[in-house]
Amino acid sequence: ISMLLAKTLLSLSIKTRLSAALFMKISHARSHTHNTLQEARVLSLQSHTVHGYVGNKAATFPLQLLGLDVDPLNTVHFSTHSRYGNLRGESTTSEQVDTLIEGLKLNSV
Repeated sequence: ISMLLAKTLLSLSIKTRLSAALFMKISHARSHTHNTLQEARVLSLQSHTVHGYVGNKAATFPLQLLGLDVDPLNTVHFSTHSRYGNLRGESTTSEQVDTLIEGLKLNSV
């Protein structure tokens, strides 16, 4: 399974590879302590696009498949990746991010 995961990681974005590397460290620690990942949570602050698979749209599902509970918080919501000629959408303000994180804290998640 590790070889398959390594091959899959090569096709993922840098942020997703870093997230998966973090998971592999958690998984390695779990195998030595016999703990479960039921309480392992990730707050993923990344971009989001309607079309294409980058940022949270690319990272969330693979991390969930690895057994992590992922809360995606989108820093931008764009129509497409920025390399496309006609980019539409908006950025999340720092106040909005703070409000969302406060809501998570108030609900103990």
